[in-house]
Formats: sequence, C-alpha cells, structure tokens
Amino acid sequence: MEENNVYAAPKSESIVDEKLLSFGGWLRFYQVINYLSIIFTLLIFAMVSVFYAMGEYAEGEIFEALIAGIELLPDLVVSIMVLKILSKPNKFIPTRVVTLLTYYVGASLLMYGCVYYLFKTEVVVEKPTSFWASVIYYAIWSSYFRKSKRVKAYYGENASG
Repeated sequence: MEENNVYAAPKSESIVDEKLLSFGGWLRFYQVINYLSIIFTLLIFAMVSVFYAMGEYAEGEIFEALIAGIELLPDLVVSIMVLKILSKPNKFIPTRVVTLLTYYVGASLLMYGCVYYLFKTEVVVEKPTSFWASVIYYAIWSSYFRKSKRVKAYYGENASG
C-alpha cells in the first residue's frame, strides 16, 4: 500500500506537455522555411543583378526579370516580418502571423493580377506564376497557427510576454 504525504506540496498536473512549451516541431520548420525563402529570394535578386551588370540580358529581357523580381517581393517581405516576431512568446503572435499570411495572399493575388494584365496586353512574354500556391500555403499555415497544441502552449496562456 502506497502512503501519501499529506503535508507535501501537491504535484502539478499540467495539461500541457513539457515538450510543447519549446520552440520546435512544425513551428521550427515554419521558421526554417521562412529563412530559406529569404535566402533564395535574395539569391535570385543577386543573380539578376549580376547578369544585368555583366550585360547578359537583351533589351527586353531586363523588364521580364524585373517583373519576376516584383512577383517575389511579397514572399520576401512577409518572411522577414514573420521571422522578426515569431520567436517571441507573446499571446498575440499567432494572430499576427495569420494576419501577415492574409496580407501575403492578398499581395500575391494583386501581383498575379498586374502581371497577368501585362501578359494579356503583351507587354511581358511569360505568363505569371500561379497564386494558388499562396492560397494553399495560407490554408495550411493559418490553420496550424489557429489549431496547433504547440502554438497554444508556446504562445497561449503559458506565454511569458
């Protein structure tokens, strides 16, 4: 028979698992893909700049490269803004991330519409990249930030901010 010490401090029965309080799992993966997005976008901008400086573009191709760079701006801006706020344990961060993702989808749709208009008026030759990838990206990550146990544990009532 097991004896219980009545005078000892009661053990806390936390609903939240200790490993959920850490910044890891899919939350870390989201951070890594934002870093990769910034790195690849900056590499593309650097490559376009180097090709332009070397004179590798024909007269009309530089405008095409500029339009392709403008299409990548929402990715770059949102990734930088998300990484700036992501690792701070504040209860408002998941809502801010979902808001930034909403702006990202809107900006991507706007960019698609502008480039598609330029394509239809034959100002640019290449058809714009589809915005459906942005919509799917939004659907996956916004639902993650709304429903994840790790996000609730890290940013929710256990947040230190």
